[in-house]
Amino acid sequence: MAQARSLDRLSAYAAAVDTRVHNWSARGQDQLKTAAAVGAEAVKLGPRSALAHIFSGETLADIGDIPDAVKELDAAAALASTAYERSELEREKANLALDGGDKAGQLAHLESAQQIQPGWVERTREVAEYYFVNNQAERAVGLVRQAISMAPMDANLRLTFGAEALVRQDVSLADESYTAANDLDPHDPGVESTLAMTHFT
Repeated sequence: MAQARSLDRLSAYAAAVDTRVHNWSARGQDQLKTAAAVGAEAVKLGPRSALAHIFSGETLADIGDIPDAVKELDAAAALASTAYERSELEREKANLALDGGDKAGQLAHLESAQQIQPGWVERTREVAEYYFVNNQAERAVGLVRQAISMAPMDANLRLTFGAEALVRQDVSLADESYTAANDLDPHDPGVESTLAMTHFT
């Protein structure tokens, strides 16, 4: 991402993506504040860029500046036109709902994001994780199956669901997920050790 921005310092899109890269790789408040500064730069470069506002809003929420995060998402709502932009907007609204303790609102926005981009496995995965976290395993597993059918060769997807299943003490689903991950990406020591644990359990 740094190389992309070095090629075009005036690209709002590159700055927007760089905001998310900084945000998702941040460790601690200082790095999150750096991400927020990158987000502010992205918005300045692209005031008509929905993604710049969305990713800036995401970062502002992560540093606890909810009022300004809401302003950024409101700005994005008037600009979002593509399916990805509208779906990302719903995803960030879900995160804000979670921050406010509004579980019903969180689910509604996650499901809206999924409806906008039904063919992207990430949207289904996020709804499945919602149900896992809220102890609705039956619904979660149904969505797991749906997500896997959409990306049957994605080993990382199996690892994600395996980890969720272990947290929920669903040893059967964890074993199934890690076995599939091991078949797709054999000889990964982390997968093999976890698989051994599920077999032992």
